[in-house]
Amino acid sequence: MQNRKQTIDLVHEEESMKSVVYRSGCTSIHMIPAVVGFSCGNITNDFQMIKMLNDVGISVSIKGPSAEFNFLRFLNVNYWKLGVFVDLRCQDQNATVIFDKSSDYRMYDYAYNWFVLAPNISYCLRKLNDTAFSVITDFVVSVPNYDYYELYDIYNPNKERGGTLNITRYAIWNEDIGLKVFLLETKILRRWNFHKLKVIVAGALEQKPENTSLLEYLEDHDNVNLEDWPKIGFTLVQLLTNIFNFSLHAKAFTTWTDYTNGPLMDSLIDGSVDIGYQPSLIIHRRLDFAKVLMEIMPARTCFMFLTLPSTTIQFSSILRPLAWNSWYMIFFFFIICSSVFSFITKSDRIENKDYGNSLLTTLGAICQQGAQNTPFKFASRIALFQIGVYGLLIYNYYSAAIVSARLNIPLNKLNDSLYKLVASKMKLGSEDTVVTNIILQDHNPEMIYFKNYWLRIPQQKKIMSVEKGVIKMMHGGFAYHSIPEHAYYYINNYFDQKMICQLTEIHWLRPTTVALYTNRKGHYHEVGKIGLMKIFSTGLLKRELKRTFAQKPYCQNDGNSVESKILYSE
Repeated sequence: MQNRKQTIDLVHEEESMKSVVYRSGCTSIHMIPAVVGFSCGNITNDFQMIKMLNDVGISVSIKGPSAEFNFLRFLNVNYWKLGVFVDLRCQDQNATVIFDKSSDYRMYDYAYNWFVLAPNISYCLRKLNDTAFSVITDFVVSVPNYDYYELYDIYNPNKERGGTLNITRYAIWNEDIGLKVFLLETKILRRWNFHKLKVIVAGALEQKPENTSLLEYLEDHDNVNLEDWPKIGFTLVQLLTNIFNFSLHAKAFTTWTDYTNGPLMDSLIDGSVDIGYQPSLIIHRRLDFAKVLMEIMPARTCFMFLTLPSTTIQFSSILRPLAWNSWYMIFFFFIICSSVFSFITKSDRIENKDYGNSLLTTLGAICQQGAQNTPFKFASRIALFQIGVYGLLIYNYYSAAIVSARLNIPLNKLNDSLYKLVASKMKLGSEDTVVTNIILQDHNPEMIYFKNYWLRIPQQKKIMSVEKGVIKMMHGGFAYHSIPEHAYYYINNYFDQKMICQLTEIHWLRPTTVALYTNRKGHYHEVGKIGLMKIFSTGLLKRELKRTFAQKPYCQNDGNSVESKILYSE
């Protein structure tokens, strides 16, 4: 009878390990390639357990209660899933140490599937440490109940924020009917409701008035000019709280002193903040103490200035309207007309009949000026009339062509290079933003070159408000650095159509993306990613971006506007 009970227990252990895979939505047991276990030290049972799991392609490592081992090395995984079973039915099993260390190393995420054999559920709960549990925790406890076993699904959404342990009957198993599963939905679908569990979010604000509450300020979308990044982030976090039924607790940082990595990142490190609603650049060193929730929007900064037309006349501008073949033909017919007119006027009663006067008369007709002499005979008058018509046609065509050439001549804009910006000798200014400090840490050769030039400019001369910087841009010879959406708001208000078409941008921060961050504990990390992907797929993120950010002004370079043109601009 005792041998039969051991056999049932062993088969139960194998079937239960398969159930862990089944709960994860897998159709084959090979989806979990490895299993580690803490057994009671029965060599026969351990051997048979290893043999049965090896037969289905799963590698197994089992430690007894008295075995010495490196806990982190034994359970640590990076690139595959790991099944972990713990047998609490023996008195010398140090379950408290196992659960405490696994909590310290955050071993209750998607990478781990836990299965615990316990004499009863109360005993397991006394040993359990659920501080690292979350909604993605896969933790099943099996307890005997007469001739069958009951399996319970256990998780805690966030114990630190007041979450309670949830115990749900998952399945039953016995020798006759096998495994019967009651919970067939995925973990997120059955655990999505957080029942108003607290989530603490924070961001950095500089422009908030003292007499305005934080929530009122962050929800104000009528004045988002300089605080658009945190406002769009807060809007997304609010949508997350609506999806998962959180209780939102928001705070803001208004000072930047006494922080090693900035106020937001330091708060994520110490765990006092769950999610940062301030979109931040993805930097390698930040990944060591915070998790990227999701990239939410593009980001860039650039120097903006006006490219003014040339103020000097060029000889090529006079000849540009006509092709060289046309100029050759005009010169050829000019000589022919002068020669014919000189030959005809030989018999006329005019005083000056030399070739010089014929050339001068032909040139005057082409330039729409008067003739030096008035012919009397019909032949001379017909020749002069023909020259006049020819000159009129050439003059009108050239006048229209040169105006068209001036209208279509492209502006000589600078290339998108900081080297070219320095060489232009323009005065520089910038918005006071933390992004600038991050850019200055870039070790790209172009960035280092520009950094040396930038740091030589006195602080009081280069830092100014966005509105003042845009106004200085209007006078030319000045380049202003800003987040483009901040400047576009004032450009749309102050610039005319000509200035908008002359607007030129040289990037300091090349186009990249910014993301929201969560703390390393990751209680809300997975549901945050799922929620943001849902927001993105439904078009809500695109709508919020259009509503929040000022759009780049459009250059309408067409015939709707009329202005006079000369050979050179003054």
